[in-house]
Amino acid sequence: MVRKLLRFIRRALLLSVIAAGGAAAIVCSAGPVFPQTNEAGVSSCGDCGWGAPAEVPGSRESARDRSASAPGGSGGATPAAEGAAEQDPDDQGVPIHDPTGDALDAFYQALANVEQDSEEPSIARIAFFGDSHTAGDITTGHLRRRLQERFGDGGHGFIAAGRPWRYYRHWDIENGETGRWNAYRIRHRRGGVTEGADEQLGLAGLAVETDRTGSSVWVKTSTRGPVGHTASNFELFYLAQPRGGRMEVSLDGAAVARLSTRAPEATPVYYLFRTEDGPHEVRVQARGRGLVRLFGVVVVREGPGVVLDTLGINGARVMTMLAWDQELLAEHVAQRSPDLVVMWYGTNEVGDDWYTIEQYEQWVIDALSALRRAAPGASCLFVGPPDMGRISLSDEAETLATPMRLLQIMAAQRDAADLVGCAHFSTFDAMGGRDAIAAWADATPPLAGRDGIHLTRPGYESLGDALYGALIDGYEQYLDRNPE
Repeated sequence: MVRKLLRFIRRALLLSVIAAGGAAAIVCSAGPVFPQTNEAGVSSCGDCGWGAPAEVPGSRESARDRSASAPGGSGGATPAAEGAAEQDPDDQGVPIHDPTGDALDAFYQALANVEQDSEEPSIARIAFFGDSHTAGDITTGHLRRRLQERFGDGGHGFIAAGRPWRYYRHWDIENGETGRWNAYRIRHRRGGVTEGADEQLGLAGLAVETDRTGSSVWVKTSTRGPVGHTASNFELFYLAQPRGGRMEVSLDGAAVARLSTRAPEATPVYYLFRTEDGPHEVRVQARGRGLVRLFGVVVVREGPGVVLDTLGINGARVMTMLAWDQELLAEHVAQRSPDLVVMWYGTNEVGDDWYTIEQYEQWVIDALSALRRAAPGASCLFVGPPDMGRISLSDEAETLATPMRLLQIMAAQRDAADLVGCAHFSTFDAMGGRDAIAAWADATPPLAGRDGIHLTRPGYESLGDALYGALIDGYEQYLDRNPE
């Protein structure tokens, strides 16, 4: 009751501020192991690591204090768009909010392990969930590049199989499909109706499936960009099921395995194989009758380095993660064993009118808690949405203005992150705060599109720089606190 009262007071204060103008090959499954043609070891996937979220010590800053102290929150700050392309990308000036003081320590220690000289190279893994801002892999791709340029190229990470939608792509890797595949993902409709919630969707909330022999998906290392040119370890995420068929896995044109996808019940399965580090292409082709459902392929190296899995879905909301099979999601997160889990949502929720902010905050808590249970040893970070604008009249001219609901959503996200024990980073503040979207759209070159929602490539890269700078600042502070 006291907590609900405090939330009500914070929201009331926030509204008053807004009104005033403020702001080797291995097949692994949870069930049966299926035959493969080459020599292989067999390993069980083990416990998914369900546990309780950490409690957060200390008091929480009020939503009113946040609106007043955030860049642009009072309505008088200079937008970050002015000169954003020329400023030091490591000095964006927006720190990570972490009332616990140690929410990111597991990730920072993983980075420290990567930098240590060791006979066994280490990998720091990031699982980055989100909406279209994430799905485009511009901010995340830029962040991946910067982390890998400093700590080493550990490989691209997870990429969904085939083309879940026409323009699906990631930086520094190539992928595609041939033949006929059906794509599955969660879609939200007005009034809270979801489509695809009964599907087995896996780590990224995406899956492709075919019953057509000869249909294939492929992934290959990139020939462009500063990273992603080579790989040595590949892991296929797929589903075994009662109506399953068969598929062939090939490396650089040579078959390495023929696998069955049939099982008495739906079961997640993994096929891992290793080769010499170099440029490679992996192809998975359906063979014979039956269903072949694929979730994605992990493309990595032995290390040392950093791996960042981009797990975004166009049109997603934070509730999207709660709509697909939670047991399968937890299984896949545990299989990837991330050192840092990140969620970046909030933009699509601004247009929703079928739930209260209090309901939304609970969904954020539930989603973060689910990831904490799936990866109990990982650090946790919630990234708030960038500024967005709706057309308003100002001095008889049209301009983009921050909608009030965006500020309410951001306050709820930060409250939820505090409760679960996760850190929080504000891309809204990194842009310059309230109404910054207009300045970003008018910048030269433009940093935001005229739709008032999406950013341009330079804009998304700027946010990647801001998040990178905040993470590195936190990492260096961690090293200062832990000199050994």
